[in-house]
Amino acid sequence: MGLVILLLAVCAQTASSLSDLVTFLRVTLWGYVLLTLLPVIRGFAYPATAFSGAGGRLEDPTLLSERAATLALIALILYAIRKSDWLFIPFLFGSAVMLLALGKTAIVAGIIACMIFLILQRKFAAAVFLTLGLSVLGGVLYLGVPEISHYLSSYQGASTLTGRTNLWLAALHGIKEKPILGHGYMASRYLWLTQRGQLADFAHMHNGFLDVLYNVGLLGLIPILLLHLAIIRNVARSLRSSGRALVIAPTDHFLQVSYLLSAAFCALYIFILLNGLLRTIFGGKPIAGFMLFFALVPITELLARAIGRHAAGEEDGILALASQAINN
Repeated sequence: MGLVILLLAVCAQTASSLSDLVTFLRVTLWGYVLLTLLPVIRGFAYPATAFSGAGGRLEDPTLLSERAATLALIALILYAIRKSDWLFIPFLFGSAVMLLALGKTAIVAGIIACMIFLILQRKFAAAVFLTLGLSVLGGVLYLGVPEISHYLSSYQGASTLTGRTNLWLAALHGIKEKPILGHGYMASRYLWLTQRGQLADFAHMHNGFLDVLYNVGLLGLIPILLLHLAIIRNVARSLRSSGRALVIAPTDHFLQVSYLLSAAFCALYIFILLNGLLRTIFGGKPIAGFMLFFALVPITELLARAIGRHAAGEEDGILALASQAINN
């Protein structure tokens, strides 16, 4: 966490243009390529045990699906900005692994986030086509991979969200005991050990807000909520400012890219939020998803400031022209 904060501080001090924010997305893309590819290679190095994860799925299916969905989403975002055909490769790879790993929350969140990104660009047909394409890909995997069809046909946890509702009830009881300071960092990881008769084998609360509240209480939840509010404020301000300006100057390249980045960070935040409602993507251990959530705070702030500077420059230019006209 300390290393990530220092790196983000350096980025925040040195980033000065939209291209720097695009570079952030490109670097993040390659990081998620490794995070997605390595578990797949490790799993299929021994095909007989590849589907030995929870419920007969790949190893750590929820985490792998989340990372693969993030990879697909970032590839889609960069394609909208750069129009590079090679980005279809990480998009298709991420989509396939997302569906193959069968992390249900990440699949739903990933599809919704991609659709929101396209809808914000008013590409409604592309959003429908994307959904149909992923449905076809899922159908092919269902028919071609027996482990997937067996898991889906035998799944019976819908009524309790795979046991999450029982876990959340236990969490609320524990939160009432220590609401201010919580039970201690990562305490939720061991809660299920004392509740074997009632809870499944969970390593966290499967809800980011409850996990933070159970572990470190209100004192820990308040900073997390402030991070959420900062991202929402920055994204809303960027979308509103760049969208309005783009209507007036639709050919302005800066405004085009800034609006795409605003829509991109909006989609990424919604993806993280949806995952956080049924998983612990923010809070808990500082792994990739939480670090991306944390990075959205300074990145969206930099974008909002860049759009503000551009708007101020345009206004200064208009005032200068008006003054010159008056003087003439």
